[in-house]
Amino acid sequence: MFRSTPVEEHLCEGHMVFVKREDLCAEAPMPPLAKMRGVQRYLERLKASGAQSVGVMDTKVSKSGLGVAVISEALGLECHYYFPAPQGEEWRTPWRQTAKEHSATLIPLPGGRIAIAYARAKAQEQGVMLPLGFPLFETVCATAEQVPDGAWGTVVVPCGTGTISSGVLLGLAQRGICATVVSVTASMDPRKVGRKAEAHLARSLVEGRSSQDAIREAGRAWQIVKRGEDYYTPEESGAPFPAHPYYEGKAWGWLRENVQALTGPVLFWNAGS
Repeated sequence: MFRSTPVEEHLCEGHMVFVKREDLCAEAPMPPLAKMRGVQRYLERLKASGAQSVGVMDTKVSKSGLGVAVISEALGLECHYYFPAPQGEEWRTPWRQTAKEHSATLIPLPGGRIAIAYARAKAQEQGVMLPLGFPLFETVCATAEQVPDGAWGTVVVPCGTGTISSGVLLGLAQRGICATVVSVTASMDPRKVGRKAEAHLARSLVEGRSSQDAIREAGRAWQIVKRGEDYYTPEESGAPFPAHPYYEGKAWGWLRENVQALTGPVLFWNAGS
């Protein structure tokens, strides 16, 4: 269902940067979301353990629920697709309709904070409720496998839960690459992102996926920067490839403003949204 993705060369404010096109990881109806690599592995494990149904909670602009619906249908799992539906807003989006066509049950919830909506969904879900945002170790490992070899000076990563960033750090450690990793977020507290990444990397040590010295060296120059304060404020970045205005667009916007000061070669991680 998923494939390896290319690294392309693009100009950013007159500087050559390399772009990891993880948005090309799959074909429709699967949305271009690289984190679904790990979700597939997670759902396969649930299916093997005897699970029959899963619940997924989406934000109003995310297409993760569609990805879960497509994978669930392929595995023979029942999918319950929850999402906030504020009164007066149209929630019948094309991707939710596609999810319905792939056997998902759509469950709109009263509008409000995503954490409150998730709590409501979890309380009524009879199957396995997937964690909000999918901070899955399976995604960390799947992402690490995609880190390209190279003497990278700086790697810029759009950041939500920090799961993709953790995978990039693990992949660099596994390859012995010491680069400055910059995670750009508008939606998360950097301290929470850092704690989650530490937990993922600690697990990678327990499972023998890397060494303590390699992890320490890979994370030595990691930094998390804020780009605005609101996830739902879009940024039209002018990227020369598909970049979601709520996610990669913000990271590319940060790169445009800072590329002159970064150590090259620069790798931009286009994770897909």
